[in-house]
Amino acid sequence: MQVLSQYTIIEPTTVREKYHGLSFGSYNKHAALSAYAAIGDAARDAHNNKIDAIITAPVNKESINKAGIHFTGHTELLAEKTGTSSFIMMMYSDKLIVSLVTTHIPIMALSSILSKDTIYNAITLTGRFLEQIKKTSAIKIAVTGLNPHAGEGGYIGKEEIQIIKPAVQSDFPTGWNVSGPFSADTLFNRAVYNHEFDAIVAMYHDQGLTPFKLTSFGKGVNITLGLPIIRVSVDHGTGYDIAGHYRADPSSIITAVQIATQLIER
Repeated sequence: MQVLSQYTIIEPTTVREKYHGLSFGSYNKHAALSAYAAIGDAARDAHNNKIDAIITAPVNKESINKAGIHFTGHTELLAEKTGTSSFIMMMYSDKLIVSLVTTHIPIMALSSILSKDTIYNAITLTGRFLEQIKKTSAIKIAVTGLNPHAGEGGYIGKEEIQIIKPAVQSDFPTGWNVSGPFSADTLFNRAVYNHEFDAIVAMYHDQGLTPFKLTSFGKGVNITLGLPIIRVSVDHGTGYDIAGHYRADPSSIITAVQIATQLIER
């Protein structure tokens, strides 16, 4: 057992045996703490080379926070556990690849968090991943704007001119074609249907995940780039409303296993 704050963490394998009152689709402090402990244990084992990759199922962030732990998501926790400061979240499917400059933060905080460095980092990690899976340095990455119509030349925000464009115009490895910032309302159509880009770098969570889930829900995965370990996850949440009803679609977890295996081999 592990002790975290004022609570005792029950190992995941013993939760149901010890707490017979657990029910599907409802909050339980012990289940939440066990889920949190499982993430930490997996990160430790992967970091110590005891396992080759981590495949994560969804967890309920609200439940873990109710249990007394500040938790924003798998991505941030795994970065903390592995001592990683430079990391991003990527959504991957056969139809669309989207990386996020920021992850689970309030919309109001975006403008203060975005910087040339954070955007450059997201582009760089995305490009390295594309080189790995495509086995070529000839890659095309498009970058979204933050504001509607990519700022409309500064009339609807200046982040595109002051922050995003300078990052896009940075020096990148030979063969990389990085362009933008583009208006997000048309960019994803160009990527999915016209196949103009290998990946898109989006500024924030819903800007990237809304089109991704529209085109690839249940068929895609979430990959954390920048970690010293391989982590692949499903592209959906806990689904408390259907928990225990045997209606969940396993497609995403199957895809996650397949992608993790490919990354291990490469």
